[in-house]
Amino acid sequence: MPTYTYTTSTGKTIQFDPDTLDETTKNSLQQQIQVDLKKKEKESKVLSDTGSTGDEDEFNDIATLTGFRQAYYGSQKGYYDYYARNLYHTLANIPGAFLSEREKQESRMNIERGDNESMLKSFAKKSYDKLKDAEDIVVKKAEEVSEKSPDDFYTKLYAGVGAAPGTVAMYLGPIRALKSSALGIAAVDALSASDQGIKETVKAGVTGAALGKTLDAVNTLAPVSRILSLGAIGFGSPSPDLEQRFVNGLTFASFGAIGPLRGQQTFVERNIAKVVEANQRRKFENEFKGHVKDSTKNLSAAIDTFNLLQDKKNRLQLDINKLNKDLSRARTNESKIAIQNNINSKRTEIRSASASQGKLKPQLKILDDFLVQQETFVNNINRERIDLRSPTEFKLDAVKFDKETGKLSRKYSDIPNSLVNKYLRRGVLPREFMNEYPVFKKYVDEFNLYRVATEDMVIKILDNPSMIGKSGLTALKKAKLLPSDGGMIVRFNRLSKKEKEDLITKTFEIEKQYDLFSKIKKEDRTFDKFDEQGIVQDSYLRQLGFNNEQVLAYRDVMNGFEAVRTYYNQMAKQYGGFKIDPIPRRPNFFPHIFTGEYRVFVNQKGKLVEAQGTTTEVGAKLLSKKLKEQYPDATINYRKIKRGTNSDETISAFAEVSAYLARRDNTKLTEDIKKISDDLFAKSGFNIHKLPRQRFEAVKGFLGTKEGRRFSPSYKGKYTTLTDDFNLAIKLYVEGAVKVTNGFRLRKRIADFSKSEIRPGTHISLKNLYPESVQAGENYINNALGRPTTPVQEFLNVAEPGLFKKLYTKSAALANHFYLLQLNVRFALAQGIQPYQMIPNKLAHLSELSGKNSVDAIADAYYTVALMQKELIAPGKFSQELIKTAVKNRTINDSFLREFAGEGYYQKGNFADAKSLPKRTLRLLTGRALASNLEQFSRLNATLMFGHHLKRLGTSEKTAVETAWQLADKYMVRYDLAERPHIYNQLGTVGRAAGLFKTFAHNYHAQLLEGIKNAGRGQPAQLATLVASSIVAAGFSGALFVKSADSLIGLYNRLFDDNVSTLSMMFIKAGLPDYLFFGVPSATIGADLTATLAAPSVNPAELVSFPAMEFSYDIGVSVAILGDYILNHLIAKQLREDGKPFIGIAPTGTQVRDAVKKLTPNSLHGVVEGFYQKYSDNPFYIDKGNARRQRELSDWLARWLSSYSLGESLEIKKAFISSRQERFAKKNYNTLVNYAAENVLRFDGKFMEQWMFDLALEFGYTPDKFITSIKRRIKNMSQTLENRLLRGGLTLSEKKKFDLLNQQTERQTGEGGFLKKIAGMFGKE
Repeated sequence: MPTYTYTTSTGKTIQFDPDTLDETTKNSLQQQIQVDLKKKEKESKVLSDTGSTGDEDEFNDIATLTGFRQAYYGSQKGYYDYYARNLYHTLANIPGAFLSEREKQESRMNIERGDNESMLKSFAKKSYDKLKDAEDIVVKKAEEVSEKSPDDFYTKLYAGVGAAPGTVAMYLGPIRALKSSALGIAAVDALSASDQGIKETVKAGVTGAALGKTLDAVNTLAPVSRILSLGAIGFGSPSPDLEQRFVNGLTFASFGAIGPLRGQQTFVERNIAKVVEANQRRKFENEFKGHVKDSTKNLSAAIDTFNLLQDKKNRLQLDINKLNKDLSRARTNESKIAIQNNINSKRTEIRSASASQGKLKPQLKILDDFLVQQETFVNNINRERIDLRSPTEFKLDAVKFDKETGKLSRKYSDIPNSLVNKYLRRGVLPREFMNEYPVFKKYVDEFNLYRVATEDMVIKILDNPSMIGKSGLTALKKAKLLPSDGGMIVRFNRLSKKEKEDLITKTFEIEKQYDLFSKIKKEDRTFDKFDEQGIVQDSYLRQLGFNNEQVLAYRDVMNGFEAVRTYYNQMAKQYGGFKIDPIPRRPNFFPHIFTGEYRVFVNQKGKLVEAQGTTTEVGAKLLSKKLKEQYPDATINYRKIKRGTNSDETISAFAEVSAYLARRDNTKLTEDIKKISDDLFAKSGFNIHKLPRQRFEAVKGFLGTKEGRRFSPSYKGKYTTLTDDFNLAIKLYVEGAVKVTNGFRLRKRIADFSKSEIRPGTHISLKNLYPESVQAGENYINNALGRPTTPVQEFLNVAEPGLFKKLYTKSAALANHFYLLQLNVRFALAQGIQPYQMIPNKLAHLSELSGKNSVDAIADAYYTVALMQKELIAPGKFSQELIKTAVKNRTINDSFLREFAGEGYYQKGNFADAKSLPKRTLRLLTGRALASNLEQFSRLNATLMFGHHLKRLGTSEKTAVETAWQLADKYMVRYDLAERPHIYNQLGTVGRAAGLFKTFAHNYHAQLLEGIKNAGRGQPAQLATLVASSIVAAGFSGALFVKSADSLIGLYNRLFDDNVSTLSMMFIKAGLPDYLFFGVPSATIGADLTATLAAPSVNPAELVSFPAMEFSYDIGVSVAILGDYILNHLIAKQLREDGKPFIGIAPTGTQVRDAVKKLTPNSLHGVVEGFYQKYSDNPFYIDKGNARRQRELSDWLARWLSSYSLGESLEIKKAFISSRQERFAKKNYNTLVNYAAENVLRFDGKFMEQWMFDLALEFGYTPDKFITSIKRRIKNMSQTLENRLLRGGLTLSEKKKFDLLNQQTERQTGEGGFLKKIAGMFGKE
């Protein structure tokens, strides 16, 4: 028999001879061949269905690309060999678990046992056979793909990618079903190995469980750690070679990208993060602080030295010119020789200076190369802090140099001369926020340094303050400055009233005695009263009756004046050079300061004996009359003092005193001071009052003398006390002197960086390159110092009546007390909340600048805010340093209150350093102490926020301390001339009145504009936080842009007669919860604080108002109402039997109540309302004739907090909006009626169309009422006023109208009447 050959589906070849086989073997072989044939048929069908490899010939052209072959075959290999094979094998083990090895073979050979086999067993066999067939097919396919795929790293990598999705899905189901990665992976792996015996099954399950636990742990890690850990697990899994290990590692690592974005960091990742964060912090510190290179410092120093030498040469040359004139007038040889020697000496000094300049020239030769190569200093980060560079360092950084053209150009942006910048940013908003223009910002920074140095020096001289941690519950105890011994007026103010007045009187006696002493020749002097230096002896002070405390107090006062003189002379020499003469020393001198708009002079025998000031001309006339009675033989006259354009009274006082310190034959000092003032403070100089040139001791009437007492209704007596005037004179003189002295430095530094030439001989300065920034900077300085920058302001400063200014000052101070102080709880709460409303937005922006994304930046800002709450109670060492520096730089103060005192701050007589019990009590009762402490606490809070935030972002503690006070000062709002918008200062007292209470709003809008600009640069955190803060503080009703949107909608409605609902009304209708509608603070205490916490509106009508004038008007109207009530109600009831009013009708009870409210502070309005409600029979609160609400206890509690309960506030808002809508509807209904009536009169066939009725219904009128209105209007249009009045008889009021109508008709139609003349022109009657 021939031998048969058969190739199985697996590729094996079998040869057999049937004749040699027994029957059993032959049958078995036959069955196996039949099974294998069926298998081949299945494979053939599957391959044709899944894409047979028979079309590879067509694919070969594309497959020649190695990369594509790797991806194509690699992914197929992964799918078939790694995923599908394992899947079918594992699934086959499920029915296989119910079968024995023999049964498995039978199922594969399609051997059936007949009816004895159960259905479950039969199903298991068939399932097992099907799944094993699928496995065999997949195996064969995998082998075919393997033969064609490249055996390299990338193919294996693609294989892993191809297997990944299916493998993940294969394990994901069991993991979710069992709710455990360990159990899910263990179950799948154990099942997959179950056909290999119990041992392998257990081993696979344990291994899978361990892997699952590991994956659970890894999944909690941060992304980087998760990826690295999974990569390590993959690399460590069993693999045939190193290449496959790398493939497994990369595949597993790719799964690490799937998972939570945040997680636990490993030790390595934590350290990596620390390194990254440290680099980020270091970068922020470097960019924030800014570093001036040594090469820049050296070159700047060389330029400064060169210029100083040139100034010295110029001064010496002027001296030589003067000496040459003296030489020409000299008569003796000795004098000629002396003068010539002096000239020669100065020429030698000039040559020496020139030689020194020559040595510096090699350093200056590198200037051009330096300007080409230097790096840019200013960046988006360091422009947030004050620029402390020297003028020359700044000037060199601000320019670029082109060697080819030899021209300088600007490096930074000049302020665009656009309407927005010129009128909005420079006129309406605080200009401190224009820090994107470095040249202009330098002006702002220099002035801030001047301001801080001035305030610090003044308080040092006057109070010699020491920071002593007092007892208290908050960090504010670390911010209190207490006057200490050695301060100029500290010991004086501790004396009794009698001791003070005694010291004052004898101070002028000492001065008089010293003048007599100074007239005695030196060789004839005795030193029983004064020593050789002219200082009064202690023995003489004892002789005058001074006790120990008076002696010390007097010494402190005189030492203070000497400290001022020394400071002035040092600064004048350092920054004024040869242009400013020093103040001569004059021991025992007290400044003689005269006040008043008008001056009354008393002359006896041609000598001035007294001068007194008054505010008005009327007062001057009355005073002249009084003085004439006192001095009948004297010549008395008065005149208005010619004032310069400078409005600073302290500078005026110092200038006046300094002018008369000069001797009769020495007027140079007077001229020098006037020249300084011309350059620095005003075109026409200081406010120097022109008194006859003579000794002060001969003139009475200055502050501190009995004749110099000022009339003031605020005092118990007729005049101010000697003590107050003595204090005032000292303070005016000291502050004026320090302002002038620091002005020397300010003027020189500004001139050095803005007006001096950059390259010697080119005459090019920053003024040429940055004309708009320099002009804006000069205007800023003028505005900050109170100097006029427009002809209008110059005119107002001179022409504006002093009485008008004083009336405004008084009314502003009263408005301040009535509206905000007097224990106004709502205002106090708003002060405490302000840092949380204004500061987080800037903190978020700083975080964004440090490299954080917007979301992290906002979270970072509020994290700092949260951290600060502990520091507010128990400040640590760093916080205490922040507080100390902020106090020194005058950031933590009650500057808010100064806005309302204004020019009267020093004129009020009651000084803060006077610690008497009555004054402290008065401060408590008026609420000034509470407001002052809360203002300081809020500014302290802001300082701590900025300081700790900067430190967290990476700055050193030193940098954070140096900068925190600057940012707190800027973003917590400064209430001074520099911060106040320019437009208000240029309109004199009217401008100040319009700007009262508006400084905060303008600062807020500046921050808003800054946030918008930063958002445009891709940094939205500041704007987002500002909006969020406004919602948290005042809810959606007071959120940013809501008021502005309401105003615009209201304007639209007025212009187009529409009735679009405002945002506020939409929020009311939405029924928002209280914390969203009113804000968190209001919802917390149950009282509406949105009037104070709401974001300011940009509506011009709200920005420009006159609170002080409105307050004065309300006072006048209220007094008139009360007078009317007293006369026509109270008195009329007593004098008339019928109680009929004398004039008209007496005011109602609610009118009287509202008048009393306007005459009392806001904090007492609830008390007034409660008093009137108590005696009313009506349980409802009446407002403008309408019942508003039946108040409960919670409503009254809110009123006592100077606010309204949330429920009453909501009713007020609804009533306001409803009344506005009613007015709108009524106005438009009248227009509709007029339109319809005129159509009827024109006999228009369609005068009553349907839309008219529909519109009337919208306005709330039925068709019947609408028709009635039309008929009434037609009658009015068809009759004259006379007919309408006569119809039905005349009342007394109508009779008056009728008579008036006849008179008007007679005038128009009678002889000579206008209508008669017109008719005559046309020949008609």
